[in-house]
Amino acid sequence: DGRTEATALATPQAALNRARPGDIILVTDGTYSVAPGQPPKTPVARFLRAGTPSAWITLKNYPGHRPAFSSHGQNAIEIVQNRKVAPEDAGVLSYLEVRGLRVRGNGDTARADYPAELGTWTPNVHAQGILINGRTGPDSRPRQTDELVHHIRLADNVIEFNTADGIYVEFCDWLFVENNRIENNCWTTPGYAPSGFALMGYANFDAQDNIYKTLIAGNRASGNRLTVKNHPWGVKPRTEFYNGNGFLLDANADKPVKYLGRTLVQNNLAFDNGAGGIQMWGSHRLDLVNNTVALNATVIPWGQVGFEFCRDVRFINNIVVAPPGLPLDSWFLGRADERTAGIVRINNLYWGGAHPNIPGIDDRVADPLFVAPSTDPATADFRLRPGSPAASGGRWELFTPVTDLAGRPRPAHAAPALGAFQP
Repeated sequence: DGRTEATALATPQAALNRARPGDIILVTDGTYSVAPGQPPKTPVARFLRAGTPSAWITLKNYPGHRPAFSSHGQNAIEIVQNRKVAPEDAGVLSYLEVRGLRVRGNGDTARADYPAELGTWTPNVHAQGILINGRTGPDSRPRQTDELVHHIRLADNVIEFNTADGIYVEFCDWLFVENNRIENNCWTTPGYAPSGFALMGYANFDAQDNIYKTLIAGNRASGNRLTVKNHPWGVKPRTEFYNGNGFLLDANADKPVKYLGRTLVQNNLAFDNGAGGIQMWGSHRLDLVNNTVALNATVIPWGQVGFEFCRDVRFINNIVVAPPGLPLDSWFLGRADERTAGIVRINNLYWGGAHPNIPGIDDRVADPLFVAPSTDPATADFRLRPGSPAASGGRWELFTPVTDLAGRPRPAHAAPALGAFQP
């Protein structure tokens, strides 16, 4: 019945089929794939019921174990409002957590194994690690409260080598993405806007206004890039790459209605991604604080961060380092981001790049003196060396993180460091 180790269920899906509010599903070591004979597009693990505010349903690793969920041939984990498969007592998918898992695809071998399928949508070359989606109808209308997912937490996972997005989220409210490693995803997808982490078209579960409802904190994103050309969209042949970012925050200002909450992005590290490190498009009410964004744009010449069509964004205490000849803090080389309003830049440090950063308040242009700046994840170390100009250059705000990416406390009675790491 799955209630003891001796009576453990054979698959995570068997446990999710039975799960009720308050249940914690513990998964032991092994690599979990879809059972034979399942319909196409069946994920390895699909949440079917909601938790409650005081009794979440959790899918997590057994203590000391690191089970792997495979996205080779299908998405690995789905939290998708799908009425076709939902039981009668499903409720709106909410109060759900995924923690401590390894979500791994076949991105490192797909190009060699399936050369004839490159540029197509087959699940051998296009599968997402974790898919969260409240969409049950056309994009062009607002979501009703029974059509969106909400109160979802993804924490302490390793999400790697998925052929499409590592994590893709759409039409969700109250989202918490914390302490994940999001690495080497979206290599063979033909999709238009793939990234290591992509959040698009938010939705409003409630009417709480201008408070933090989405948290992206303490994550590391690297190696997420495109190797299959996907642009111009809808035209063949496709001759360019488009996206392949570490983090993409897209279209929450107007699609289909503006998001009422704020999004806090703090203590993240983004490096060695194919396009931008943290890219924002058509979004508002974003606070990016104490992030380190460095040495991205390894495939296409985009900025380390970008604010195209964005408004009401606070960009504070960050470190941004661009390779030579590439933009620092705008999407494209040679021009500023278009149709922006209310972009506040304070106490950021910039280095490298093709041209000076867009001026802010108390910004600095200086080498941050990383321990070992590199696009090689085996040797890269973006902590600060002694004497770094970023070591005490920050300022305290209500949303400044009190610890750094490594869990070290920031000084309570002195200026914090810039970026994700406190020396």
